[in-house]
Amino acid sequence: MGATLTYNGAGCTSFTLSGNPPNQTLTCVTSGGGGGVPVCAPTASPASPVHGHNAVISANCTNSPTSYVWTGSGCVGSGATCTVMVSKAGATRTFTVKGSNAAGTGTAAQIPVTWQ
Repeated sequence: MGATLTYNGAGCTSFTLSGNPPNQTLTCVTSGGGGGVPVCAPTASPASPVHGHNAVISANCTNSPTSYVWTGSGCVGSGATCTVMVSKAGATRTFTVKGSNAAGTGTAAQIPVTWQ
């Protein structure tokens, strides 16, 4: 069964939904096309991948980024996601993403991922 969200405020009339269930972010989009630099909150799917299998890291940025910069060992991606695979159990890697739009480049956001 899907989740329901009710918002009864007049301060925001347009929203964007980012991420993948169950980790999604609903963001108010202000007039002017985004309202500021992107703010990213990366998530990994799966959160604890099995070694030898891929994990997809999603940027989950607000304010409609037009480009992304990823860093982290083995991170392959240039859009809103990065795919990575580690062959050693217990290995932890930290990935960083920054989103950019017409307002500028946001602060780097990090996520550590540990392969089981």
